[in-house]
Amino acid sequence: MADSRKFRQYTDLFYEVEPKSDKVGDWCATPYAYLDGELPGAMYNAGFQVIKKPVELKTEPHFHREEQYHLFVGSKVPDVFDFDAEIEFYMGDDSEDMEKIVITKPTIIRVPRGVWHCPLIFKKVNKPVWFQAALLYGTYMAFEKKTDAEGKTVLVCES
Repeated sequence: MADSRKFRQYTDLFYEVEPKSDKVGDWCATPYAYLDGELPGAMYNAGFQVIKKPVELKTEPHFHREEQYHLFVGSKVPDVFDFDAEIEFYMGDDSEDMEKIVITKPTIIRVPRGVWHCPLIFKKVNKPVWFQAALLYGTYMAFEKKTDAEGKTVLVCES
């Protein structure tokens, strides 16, 4: 910021992203980053990860109350189109009937609110993939189907 006096009233709108270095698995480069509720009032939740090896990131089908975007590009800057991976992403109107989408080039997927999605499976990763999942809500919240003690299917909120 060139002149801090001029923009002082906006300092609460800036968040310096802190690197996360806890080991999540050898499939993810560290450090990585998340923005999950740290910026008060923000309606944006995102993870920034470089996927290095095949992995099933999210296995359970779920949906959100808000839109979500999934970005898949090559991690080689400046040429993010240097992409060599195969990723499976599932979407559908019902968790029991979803379509498999195979991603083999840089892609952005818009997941409308209420649409079931996942599993998300990085099948082949010949070159690292920069992956960002962005939810248009300040903190992560998803709904999954679970079976209760009586054997009934219920929706459970995961946050």
